[in-house]
Amino acid sequence: MPVEVVEGERECSVTLAGVVDIFEAGTLQASAVAALERGGNIVVRLHQLDRCDAAAAQVLIALKRAARAEERPLRFEGIPPAVAADWKVTGLAGHLP
Repeated sequence: MPVEVVEGERECSVTLAGVVDIFEAGTLQASAVAALERGGNIVVRLHQLDRCDAAAAQVLIALKRAARAEERPLRFEGIPPAVAADWKVTGLAGHLP
C-alpha cells in the first residue's frame, strides 16, 4: 500500500512507499486530513518512497501549510536522495522539508 496512516498515543504517522502519484493523491489527502484531525504530532515517513509526482507533492505541501497554520508539530523523516533530487529539479525542494 503506497500510503498508510498509523495513529499512536502522541503522534500520527503517514508512511509513503513505492510510487505515490496522482492515482494515490486522493488517498494521501484523506490520510493528511485524518492526521490533522487527530491532533498531536504528525510524522511523514518517506524511507520507502521511490517516487512522488507533483500531485502527491502538492498534498504534502498543503499538509505542511495546514500544520503550520494550526501550530502543529510536523516532521518529515527519511527523504530518499532520489526523491530529494527530483524535488530540487522541479523547484519543490523549497516548499518541502
